[in-house]
Amino acid sequence: ILVTGTPDIDAPPKDNPPETHLPVTDLTFIRTWAAIGDSYTAGIGAGDLWSDRKEDYKCSRYDKSYVALLKHLLGPQVDKFSYKACSGARTGDIYNQARELDKFHDLIVMTGGGNDLAWYASLSFIHLTIVNLA
Repeated sequence: ILVTGTPDIDAPPKDNPPETHLPVTDLTFIRTWAAIGDSYTAGIGAGDLWSDRKEDYKCSRYDKSYVALLKHLLGPQVDKFSYKACSGARTGDIYNQARELDKFHDLIVMTGGGNDLAWYASLSFIHLTIVNLA
């Protein structure tokens, strides 16, 4: 899911609002963004740990996640990035991650729901079934 900010009456004025004639691939308007969600957003197992911070280890955030790739794509124009995603997070946890964010962002990315659906258990069952049939 890709969510972009919308104008808000209470929003602080932007120094450089997006220009309407720019191509849709121009993401230079993104100055503040965040990533919330579960292991899909954290990128568990994709590359190396995001950093040596205890929180990144605990949440299994990795440097080859789609969030890391997007961060690289957005480049140095970004003033603030918040990485709240945490492996094992369920819908309630993701809701709390969203509540912890500052009020205004140009972009928020989120994936979630796999832990609520017990997706891993389903994959384990499928894997065991295939192995037993062989």
